[in-house]
Parts: sequence; C-alpha cells; structure tokens
Amino acid sequence: MNFKNAIKQLFAPEQKDMSDSRTLMQLIDLGNPGWTESGYTKIANQGYAKNPTAHRCIDLISDAIATLPWIVRDASGNEVESGPIIDLLKRPNPEQGTASFFYEMEMYKLIDGNSFIQAVKPSTSAPKELFLLRPDRVKVVPGEYRLPAAFEYRTAKTKTTFEVDALTGDSDVLQIKTANPLNDWRGLSPLSVAMMSVDLFNTGVTWNQKLLKNGARPMGMFSTDQELTAGQRIELKNSLEQYQGAVNTGKPMITEGGLKFQSIGLTVVDADFIEGKKSAMIDIASSFGVPPQLAGLTDSSTYNNVKEAKLELYNQVILPEAEIIITEFNHWLMPMFGDGYELAINMDEIQALQETRNIYWEKIESATFLTDNEKRELLGFEPLAEEVDEVDDDNVDDSTETTE
Repeated sequence: MNFKNAIKQLFAPEQKDMSDSRTLMQLIDLGNPGWTESGYTKIANQGYAKNPTAHRCIDLISDAIATLPWIVRDASGNEVESGPIIDLLKRPNPEQGTASFFYEMEMYKLIDGNSFIQAVKPSTSAPKELFLLRPDRVKVVPGEYRLPAAFEYRTAKTKTTFEVDALTGDSDVLQIKTANPLNDWRGLSPLSVAMMSVDLFNTGVTWNQKLLKNGARPMGMFSTDQELTAGQRIELKNSLEQYQGAVNTGKPMITEGGLKFQSIGLTVVDADFIEGKKSAMIDIASSFGVPPQLAGLTDSSTYNNVKEAKLELYNQVILPEAEIIITEFNHWLMPMFGDGYELAINMDEIQALQETRNIYWEKIESATFLTDNEKRELLGFEPLAEEVDEVDDDNVDDSTETTE
C-alpha cells in the first residue's frame, strides 16, 4: 500500500457492516398522485356516483331547476294554460314529465358542461316530443362562423347526424353549454373543476376504510435477529393474514423465534381525516356555487343561516341558470309553435323567495306616493279600467301657495 492510499484509509469514515441486520422493513415512496382521468364516464363515476358532496350539489341544483314553476306566456303576457306547447312541456316524451326532464337536462350540464335536446317533429309542424341526448355520445362537428356544422349522435350500433343551418344555426338539436375558454364547441364541465377535491375526499375515505378494516391500527414492521429464508418470509406473510380485516380485530398475535413487531404510528397530519374531508367538501361545494351549509357541512348551521344560504343559492345559481334555459328555449323551441310564445317562471310561487317577495309587496303596498295602477304595474298586474288618480295629501309637499 502506498503512502497516498494509507492516508485515505486513515481518514475514511467508518463503514458499518449491514449484513447482520435482519430487520424486515420496506421503504415506501409516496409516488405520484393518481388523479381521475378526464372524460365523461370517469368523472361521472368518481364524482356523481361515488362522492356524496358532488352528488348532493348536482342533485340540489338539478332538483331546484326541475321544480321551478315553469309557465308559458302568449304575446299579450297572459299565461297559457292549454295547447300543444303545454302538452309538450307536461310530457316531453313517453318516459319523462316536466320535472324529470328538466332535472336530467341540468344534471348533464353540471357533469359534462353540455346538454343536448332533440326535437322530434314532422318537417312542417311543431315538435311532438323532446328527448335528451347523453352528452358523451354527441359529437359537435365544427363549422364556420362559430356555428356547428352538425351534431352526430353515436351509439354502439347507430350514428345519427343532425344538420345545422349555416346561416341561422337552426337545428333539431339544441345545445345548452357552459362557458369554456379552452374549447369553442363544448362547455366546461363544472364537475371536472371539482375533481381534484373529489379525488382527495374519495382517497381519504378509502384510506380510512382500510384502516378501520385493520382494527384502526396503522402499519408496522417486524424485526428479528435471525436471518429468514425466502420460504420463511412467505410463511410469515401468509400467517399474518389471519390478523387482518375487521372480523379479526382484537385477536392476539403470538410471535416466536425472537420476532418483534413495532407499530408505525400516524402523525397528527396523517390522522386528520375529518378536517381534510371538510376542506375537500368546501372546495367541491364552491365549484358548484352551493353554500357549504346546504352541501352537508352542518357544524355551524342554524335555521336562519340555512335559510339565508338557500336564498343565496337561488339568487346566485338557480335563477341565473333558469334565465339561460329560458333564453335558449325562447330562441329555439317556442318559435316552432308560432309567434309570441315565451317560456317563463312564476316568481311568486318559488317558496325559497317567498319571504323576499312578501317584503317587496309590502313596500309597494305602503307606498303612498304611487297610484293603484302604478302599484299594479310594478307587481306585474294589468291596470284597472278606471282609477281615481289620488295620492295621500299628507305626503305632498306644498312648496308654493297660490295668491290672488
């Protein structure tokens, strides 16, 4: 050994011999997060079908849209109570009534960002039926001037093409979509916006369920001073299976041959499932615009703030969404039955807004500076044929006097 190598060996760090260590342990890498892939079927399965918060939000909004007091008015503003358009809205198709049709239409839009409605009609008359097309089966064929060229509906055995007029955009299919800054032809799925929080929630529930099946005991490691053969390792692994699962909770474990078990405890952060679930629930609810109190977070819920949350939901989500539906139907469906028909909702019959409407009515009623016909106009009623145009003299400011 030369002098240079001797110096290196003298100052080299001590190398520990690991051959005597017989600890059976495995280092686990967290790896990459497994987010749900995009696509209607995948997010519908993980979000709507398996996540209670997302399901609750979609159900809440869809149900509110379905149960709105939908009405049809004629050109004079009077409510239409009978006729072909009323019959169609009451029973859009043999399988659905008004409520189930509007519910499913809104559900599709919240999951996919698009609703597609097919009007079944003879070429020269008004529609006889309306059917909802599952959005993942519809392909929007791009056209010029930001108008689709056609809609293609595909099933396992058939393909149906619905042409779109290149100038007017008229078609037997109506597409109602959300705004999407990334796609000119399809809307952005509200559920896809919430999917990262949905995955966090679902993964936490799955982890917690596995932990409970193991008797709420976390993982651990076995160690021994003796070297185990490959066969002994397999035998040990098989014998441990009798202590796994909920039915084996509390069963005592017997070890021999110097085998020792050391539990690997969970940190406070790891074990904080409840707070993690709450955070994910809030994020999911906010993606749909639903107040947390209505999405299942009832920690601080009272009668008053739940009532206020419901009012907020209607003002911020339900009524704007209903206005979109009204605008699209009045442009596409109503003209097929003649001029002057328009879809609307009777605001006075919405129970969630009843208290606010009552306050509005009381303010109009107590306004002494308005005539009866002015009050009726503000409340949406026809004017009286004859009216005594009087106001309360006590509220009139006589700033000038007539002198002779």
